[in-house]
Amino acid sequence: MDDTPRMIDLASVARRMGRSRSWIYRKMDDLNRLGFPAPHPVIGRWDSALVEGWLDQQAANVVSSQDSGLS
Repeated sequence: MDDTPRMIDLASVARRMGRSRSWIYRKMDDLNRLGFPAPHPVIGRWDSALVEGWLDQQAANVVSSQDSGLS
């Protein structure tokens, strides 16, 4: 069984993104506009699978935009 928690706090989200918690707070409006997942309304933590999916999507968007510039 995996010991990694499914629901993670802001510090864990920030670590996963390679940023500080204060950076996340400052950029939250921009992140929300880009579809960043919201914390669970009752638990107040983020679903790690949704955060990972969002990060994967952002990485794919970067690769796609770089590929489109090669033609």
